[in-house]
Amino acid sequence: MIRFIKRLFTLAVTLAVLMTFGYCVVLPRVLPLKYQDIVVKYAAEYNLDKSMVNGVIFCESHFEADAVSTADAVGLMQVTQETGWWAAEQMGLDPDAIDMTDPETNIRIGCWYLNWLLDKFDGVTETALAGYNA
Repeated sequence: MIRFIKRLFTLAVTLAVLMTFGYCVVLPRVLPLKYQDIVVKYAAEYNLDKSMVNGVIFCESHFEADAVSTADAVGLMQVTQETGWWAAEQMGLDPDAIDMTDPETNIRIGCWYLNWLLDKFDGVTETALAGYNA
């Protein structure tokens, strides 16, 4: 019985070490979650779940602020210049003064646009996300 308890204890310690390693070393490399202060700020402002915003950023740019797509979408949330100008105008911002490569501007406009799509599609998240990607 003591041998079983020792093995169980060894297994528990090994699992704890592996989980700590995974959480501290592996997870930040796989899902970097950068720019959290900006994500939290604009997710709250536009009534979005911050996990959804992080998911969009991860899928669109893998948290690379200088990402550019083949469709010329730029930044963390991969917003095209035309969509950025239109959204800025709708938000009461000067479209000529926005810089879609700036993480704060990109997340702000991307969150506004996600919120707009959710309103347009009656809160159906899947449809709003499909519209965002289209």
